Amino acid sequence: MSPMHVIAYQDGVMIGQYILEPGEYVLGKAEDCSIVLRTSAVSSYHAMLIIAPGGLAVEDLGSTEGTFVDGYAVTERTSFLPTQSLQFGAVFLQVVEEGTPSAPASDQFARRVGNNRFTLLKELGRGGMGVVWLAHDRDLDSNVAIKLLPPEVAADATTLSEMRSEVLKSRRLTHPNIVRIHDLICPSGEVPVISMEYIEGQNLADMKAHSPGQFIRWDHLEPIVQQLCAALHYAHREGVAHRDLKPSNLMLEENGRLRLADFGVAAAMNDVRVGQSGNVGGGTLLYMSPQQMQGHTPCVADDIYAFGVTLYELLTGRPPFYSGDIIHQVQNDFPEPIEQRIARFRIQNDVPSDVCAMIMACLAKDPEQRPLNAQAIADWLGISSLETTYGGAMARSVSAKTKQTTTPSKPREVAPVVTAKQTRIFYALLAVVIMVLMAGAFYYFLSVSRSAYPVFAWGSDEKGQIGVPYNLGVVRAIAAGKTHSMALAADGSVVAWSQMRQKALRPPTLRDVSAIAAGDNFCAALLRNGRLVIWGEAWEQLAEKEADKTTDSTEKEKGKEREKKLRGPYSPSALTNVLKIAAGEGHLLALTKEGKLYEVLPDKGVVLAALPPITSLIQEIAAGGDHNAVVMLDGSVSAWQRSKPIENIAPKDMANVRAVAVGQDHFLALKRDGTVAAWGRDDKGQATVPKGLRDVEALAAGGEHSLALTRAGKLVAWGDNSSGQAKPPFAPGRLSAIALGGKHSLALKAE
Repeated sequence: MSPMHVIAYQDGVMIGQYILEPGEYVLGKAEDCSIVLRTSAVSSYHAMLIIAPGGLAVEDLGSTEGTFVDGYAVTERTSFLPTQSLQFGAVFLQVVEEGTPSAPASDQFARRVGNNRFTLLKELGRGGMGVVWLAHDRDLDSNVAIKLLPPEVAADATTLSEMRSEVLKSRRLTHPNIVRIHDLICPSGEVPVISMEYIEGQNLADMKAHSPGQFIRWDHLEPIVQQLCAALHYAHREGVAHRDLKPSNLMLEENGRLRLADFGVAAAMNDVRVGQSGNVGGGTLLYMSPQQMQGHTPCVADDIYAFGVTLYELLTGRPPFYSGDIIHQVQNDFPEPIEQRIARFRIQNDVPSDVCAMIMACLAKDPEQRPLNAQAIADWLGISSLETTYGGAMARSVSAKTKQTTTPSKPREVAPVVTAKQTRIFYALLAVVIMVLMAGAFYYFLSVSRSAYPVFAWGSDEKGQIGVPYNLGVVRAIAAGKTHSMALAADGSVVAWSQMRQKALRPPTLRDVSAIAAGDNFCAALLRNGRLVIWGEAWEQLAEKEADKTTDSTEKEKGKEREKKLRGPYSPSALTNVLKIAAGEGHLLALTKEGKLYEVLPDKGVVLAALPPITSLIQEIAAGGDHNAVVMLDGSVSAWQRSKPIENIAPKDMANVRAVAVGQDHFLALKRDGTVAAWGRDDKGQATVPKGLRDVEALAAGGEHSLALTRAGKLVAWGDNSSGQAKPPFAPGRLSAIALGGKHSLALKAE
């Protein structure tokens, strides 16, 4: 086995590199560690890196900042690939085999790349999307900066095509505050190369690191913000989103001019990163919006979020979320108000209240609650113009403070001319307006009364499944069974409602629940520790049977009556590392962190799921009726009937899929471009997607009806409407999730 080249980066800056033979290496900031990282971003003895002929692995050693592979927290010894993202607190580690094209070495100086067009002079930086070098361009006879892209880009024709499209768009960006991109070169047998303008200066990440207290004062940062707003405003008008905005991509020249680098590269890199490494996107984890982590289409709102994170970090020294499970925090936790962070860190930085409010607005989870664009940010801060300026102070609007220097002339008096007919028309119109206002007030009263409930429900109520409890509180997730409904509360507990006579569906006392699922006559909860809890009459009987196996005959006789009274839920001991769950008619589907798929059955317990042959790792799962479906990391889909697991009944041309939903006998697929595909039984129109449906955020499939939630918050339903389940009886407002049961529908109100 060849030695491995290990490179550590923080904020895009290399802080250490090592050549390691096979073995086990302790990583941390303590001087006696095998790999010493001289930064406060890691623990003294943070983690252990294992290099062996059988592969690479990492193990967290009880660090306070956490260890992550592709954004997922490492809780035990975990294998990883060189293409995956390895993170220790705020430090990223790249592990490559010595001698491979991606391994940097001192002897690469003067090496020629790009069909001998570029001569490498000095490595400038390294990140998840390639290595940046200072190089001499033979054709232009001048020094340029070039980015050597990862080898997987050259191996992916789709990504290479998207990259070329993004570079062509970015080449049109001609702005004094944007680094100019020259070309994309794809030589045969070499990694792709992007050439761009070389900027002499310091990036803001380095400037922060070398500033007293490792933060930048607002009065120093203020002149830079206008230039950043101007650059983003111009690029967004040209239809280009950055997607990797962060301090290390903000260059400051000696004359004070800001230059924004790496436009367009992150957006094009997104799909290949998801497809090959399971990463959540092409940008940098600490600066990603929740939507970017979920793989949504690049948009301005992502840059606005990263703009807020960047300013937050520069002013306080740390991003809003910098340790622990970053992905979970970004998508679920509210960032600490910037004034509180400054006070807690004891930072002397006089940041105006309107600036703090603007930054916190940029960090909103919901894109619609963020400033609309860079011009809106400028308006918020009172910037009078986004015309290109640099090196000077920010131009704040002073029109409100300008004193009036002229005396207005006395207005000319005009006698009113109002006829009796005009008076009658006026009062008639006034009466109409009053009636409209009264009707609106009545409708508003009804809407407010409904909006007090976090969950909206409609459709069949034969078993009380749409009778939402009035004291439900804050809800994080919802699920719908055949004739019952479930909600996951903010405190990690579970609530279920229905008027069914059997008491088996009443949830046990649970805490730390991360996900829920509802089958025909059972409920399931996934705990944060990866264990499952399933309840329902058949499952309680299964729990009793398993308990009998470990109880002797004497105890069985003595406790027979007591056991009947204490029937509990079923928690399979064989499953301890579950990542995702989905419920069908009478079975539960469970995907483990190792990528294995299991079925949990009330008559057999845990069994390995039988499924059609697959060629990639499973990313998403779904179940409904007697059917299952999975989405692979490459965007392909497998769907099957449980009685015929070998046959894949998904359309052969199904590709670029992000999620699936399964009804009684029909399937829905949400593609990465926001469109929807459907197949299966269509007797009630449940598999006939409405024309023009696009920009879909979430899908749900019920017994014989379907529901889509668009990114604009609109509900679109189709299929069986015999109980009103396919037609919401009111305007629910902004929503965050949907779920369908047999003949009823649920929608979760956005916070």
